[in-house]
Amino acid sequence: MYKILRIISLFLLLTTSSLSAQETTKEKGTISVFTMHDGEPLLNSEITIDGERIYKTDNDGFVQVEISVGTHQVEIFSKDKNSQNLGYFKKSVLVKEARDTQVIATFQSENTLPNVNIDVPIGTLEKQKDHLDGATGILNGRVLTTDDFSPIVNARVFVKGTSLDARTDENGK
Repeated sequence: MYKILRIISLFLLLTTSSLSAQETTKEKGTISVFTMHDGEPLLNSEITIDGERIYKTDNDGFVQVEISVGTHQVEIFSKDKNSQNLGYFKKSVLVKEARDTQVIATFQSENTLPNVNIDVPIGTLEKQKDHLDGATGILNGRVLTTDDFSPIVNARVFVKGTSLDARTDENGK
């Protein structure tokens, strides 16, 4: 009887170790969350992933989380500078291997539901080396409002999939 218990214990130990090793080698991707209120970044928006991990956005209304590949539940809760509730959002988000899934949540002062865009990367899931090492270039353009085409000052412009970003000046450039 003692031998059978030892064999069962050894089997359970090996099975648990094997599952643990598989979990630690599971491929990763990232979720990037941007929160905005009336065109301005929202500091300290609470981002909850899978109901347990809570993150806060930085001064740029941004947080990026490395996470295992698969579908995750993302919740966003935001308040304005006066601690007034702006809204809440909850949705399933797909994370792909070595890719960045972007969630952009825009809250308005009119107490409407937040406008949330989710950009899930498409295409093949091959790991690539960043091709921007040592590359140079110039990006030109202006960021304007749609109603009267006036410049948007301090808009964040970024190149998706890279760490490149900038802010517009008083002319929207």
